[in-house]
Amino acid sequence: MWNSRGHALAVPVFASAVVISAGAAVMRYRHMVPLYLTVATYTAATALMVVGFLVALGSRKAAWAAFALAFAGMAVSTNPAHIRALAAFGTGPFISAADITMVVGFYALPAVYVVMFLLGRRAKGGGVAGGAGSE
Repeated sequence: MWNSRGHALAVPVFASAVVISAGAAVMRYRHMVPLYLTVATYTAATALMVVGFLVALGSRKAAWAAFALAFAGMAVSTNPAHIRALAAFGTGPFISAADITMVVGFYALPAVYVVMFLLGRRAKGGGVAGGAGSE
């Protein structure tokens, strides 16, 4: 059964998966990254979609998994290659597009999820974004 609060909580998870996929497509199209990194990115985006679907259904475990994945995504994207890419922002349309997708997909949307998750737990004493949810 759909949980309306869980559904709202799933939006930044789904959006992050879409944005990260778009960034991977841009980088692959311009041969900025090797194929294995593109495959790894699409695999991670697929996992985010699955977790987002489970969050939308109200799964507490999935909500906590998404919470952990938000921080993991931020940590993974704070590596020297990503920092160099951010430093190249504005040097061309494709690197700038890739940088925008990185900031939105790995930082902004996960941060939105974390805030929504924590506010929901605070509002209703620990449920998935305030809902009872299921396991």
